Amino acid sequence: MGRDGGADLPKLGELNFFIPPDSIEPMATISVERKPKSKRIVVEIDADKLERLAASLGLFSSSFLDSVSRSEKEIALHKSKRLHNLRELRGR
Repeated sequence: MGRDGGADLPKLGELNFFIPPDSIEPMATISVERKPKSKRIVVEIDADKLERLAASLGLFSSSFLDSVSRSEKEIALHKSKRLHNLRELRGR
């Protein structure tokens, strides 16, 4: 069981995160469109709602912005490796 009484943490490659329900407002202006038999998903959101979502996910926090800066420096110095599949991380 997970810390919230639910399922265990997701396996590598699964997208799953928890946002406390009181931290964001309902976003009725997000539209998601997926065509049958297509791997493409189109998500449409207005700029204000996108900014609120980013803030709720912590994308404006100083620690996240610092990690982005460090990553950009590592990329410039060629200290990063391009991954073609998340399974490549399992060997590390």
